[in-house]
Amino acid sequence: MRLLFEHGIRINETEGLLAGNGKQACYVQIRRQQDVRLRSLKRLIRAATDCKRG
Repeated sequence: MRLLFEHGIRINETEGLLAGNGKQACYVQIRRQQDVRLRSLKRLIRAATDCKRG
């Protein structure tokens, strides 16, 4: 599964969750339940919503 962030290129993310090298979108690849890093994903989603507002 890929969790897509349409304007992911704008997100200031330092934990290395985002993948992709497009001009706009980035994603988090989730292959197994063990791949889910809940705290990191929460921070990423907060950063994405802050980015969207600004």
